[in-house]
Amino acid sequence: GFILYWAHGSFKNKYFQFTSGDSEKINFMLGWLAKYQKISPKEIKYRLFCYQSLAKSSSAYWQKILGQEALIRTTFLGARLSKSVENKGVLQILVYDISLAQKMLFWQRLFIEYYKSV
Repeated sequence: GFILYWAHGSFKNKYFQFTSGDSEKINFMLGWLAKYQKISPKEIKYRLFCYQSLAKSSSAYWQKILGQEALIRTTFLGARLSKSVENKGVLQILVYDISLAQKMLFWQRLFIEYYKSV
């Protein structure tokens, strides 16, 4: 989970923020948060970034992945460049828990220090 967070997460904020357009990565991260970080579904917020013209289908897609109880806030992107590309948007997982964000940063530093010495 940490390595995936390192690739798709944010270390700039004081909260946990993971972003991906890949439903498998989103599901993996949600499972990792629940099982290993003991984060309950009520602690997780979602933000969907998508084109306005695809908002309905994108929202329905992610709602099906996350379940109907998940509340998803939508942010619209600029003009869509290609109408031929199927785009379900990008979902962001947010957990407003500073201790989780600090843990991710700590693990990142440990990981980097370890591999500097190898």
